[in-house]
Amino acid sequence: MQNFLKGISCLLLLGLIGCAQTSEIELPGFSYVSNTISLDVAEIQVVANAGAVEKQDALLDVSIAQTLEDWAKSRFVATGSKGKAIITIKQSHTMSGGLKRKEDIHVLFNSDKPDYFGAKVLVSVEIAGTQSYAKGQAEAFLERKVEIASDVKLAFRRRLWQQFVQTFMNAFDEQMLLNLQTYLPKVLVKQ
Repeated sequence: MQNFLKGISCLLLLGLIGCAQTSEIELPGFSYVSNTISLDVAEIQVVANAGAVEKQDALLDVSIAQTLEDWAKSRFVATGSKGKAIITIKQSHTMSGGLKRKEDIHVLFNSDKPDYFGAKVLVSVEIAGTQSYAKGQAEAFLERKVEIASDVKLAFRRRLWQQFVQTFMNAFDEQMLLNLQTYLPKVLVKQ
């Protein structure tokens, strides 16, 4: 009887340990948040092509398309007296595979096939009517995919996705800045 009670108490203790709350993980954030890119244009317009945005999986709660729009609006500043910059989101797709829904019983079991998520974006910056350029364009394309273990809890998958978006956007920002410096250097205003 005593062994039986010890066994029950161990099971209860293990059950309580399994219910313990984990602390929030601090995400790295966007590295470009405090810096702006000053363009020698009078106006900046952000446009998303009609077919550019794809339906996003419900588990991937941070939208790449919305993040790109926020990035463009906060990152670029018009400092010139004439000309226009049009930032066009030509492609903004998320991809996921094997990600399970909360109500799906298969979440409890491992799968031989790893889950993954990723994103693919293409953004162009077109310049027209400036003193340096009658017309010019720079584009940046980035595609990344990350595999995750199939037994990762759903709440942690959301955090992994948020961290992925931040890392992805930081890499995309570096790529766009490099392309602007290469293809449209005269429109960049040094700060």
